[in-house]
Amino acid sequence: RAIGVKELAVKVEQAEYLLGQSEERFRSLVDSASDAIVVADGRGFIVSWNRSASTLFGYADEEAIGQPLTLLMPARYHQAHEQGLAHMESTGKSRVMGSVIEVHGLKKDGTEFPIELSLATWKSAKSSYYSGIIRDISERKKADDALRRHEQLLHAVVNNTTAVIYVKYSDGRYLLINHRFEQLFHLATDQIIGHTDHEIFPKDIADAFRANDVTVLERNTVLEYEEYAPHSDGLHTYISVKFPLYDQAGKPYAMCG
Repeated sequence: RAIGVKELAVKVEQAEYLLGQSEERFRSLVDSASDAIVVADGRGFIVSWNRSASTLFGYADEEAIGQPLTLLMPARYHQAHEQGLAHMESTGKSRVMGSVIEVHGLKKDGTEFPIELSLATWKSAKSSYYSGIIRDISERKKADDALRRHEQLLHAVVNNTTAVIYVKYSDGRYLLINHRFEQLFHLATDQIIGHTDHEIFPKDIADAFRANDVTVLERNTVLEYEEYAPHSDGLHTYISVKFPLYDQAGKPYAMCG
């Protein structure tokens, strides 16, 4: 009997040691993650988070642990958050669990910033828990905004010139045309994009366009041509400047005219 008790005590001690080791490894993994990780209980109170979360939101551990999750979000989200928690607790269902959503977080200093949030939930014998993996996407949003402004500028320039501007893939399919192209040839964008000159113009005209395009791509240089295009009042003569466009590998994938 005494030996059995000793063996049991040893096994319990080993189990506790292994559990402690496992928790330590898990904590080390969570703390080394570059994304912020926040865990809350079923009431929506923060029970743990990692270093990245502390750095991201600007709170020390003792300032955040035990506080409601609303601490980390703008006031406009509070009502929907509380309703979502109540719905989850009563039905076990949520529209956002298991998905990635874009919302805004709130730093300690009151600064709002865009985040990408991935949510998950699980249950223990006593309670339910929620975890959120949070990524600051401020730089990505800035890059997206800069790209959008650049595209708007490009479209404004391209579509407010009296020159005909177009881009064709190396196989001859149109990738882009400007408003002037539509006006002169009385064709809508969807009648051009994805189509070739042979689907749009008479064969002899299309053959000439294609031959010049191929030469530009083969020689990999800027070339100037005198080309003819049919208008409603007959053929018009154009001076066409054509040049290749390159992909990230430096290979020509399209031609602009």
